[in-house]
Amino acid sequence: MLELIQQRLAIADDVARVKWNTGAPIEDPPRERAIIDAIGRQAGGYGLDAAVAQDFFRAQIEASKIVQHARFREWRATSQPKFTGVRDLKTDIRPALDALTPAMLSALAAAMPALRSPGAGATVEARAALLITGAAERAEAVAPLVRISQPR
Repeated sequence: MLELIQQRLAIADDVARVKWNTGAPIEDPPRERAIIDAIGRQAGGYGLDAAVAQDFFRAQIEASKIVQHARFREWRATSQPKFTGVRDLKTDIRPALDALTPAMLSALAAAMPALRSPGAGATVEARAALLITGAAERAEAVAPLVRISQPR
């Protein structure tokens, strides 16, 4: 699961480059809503509660935006010109993100029993610190996993 989160976060750099080049905003509420709604519809097919799956993917989107905002701050500070050789958002980047979605849903479903066991939240955070670069995006991305592990 954590490796898939890191893979998705790595793609955020490509998304940031496209948005930098095009001047597109980092925030895209209609697209984000469409993704979260689709996750809710797909969740049951993986044996997941829709709210849990949506919470998890909402956090992945927010973590990606943390990466993008950080890159924009860096690039503004260095007067970064437009990038060359940028991957295409519609034909390359979004399909890569879309391909990760079912793998992440499957991994989340498979992880649910372990996430509900005592001490799982601390284990998730410790392993995430080893696998996922960037403290702010890591904290955001794994927060739903930690929440699952907390007693109700």
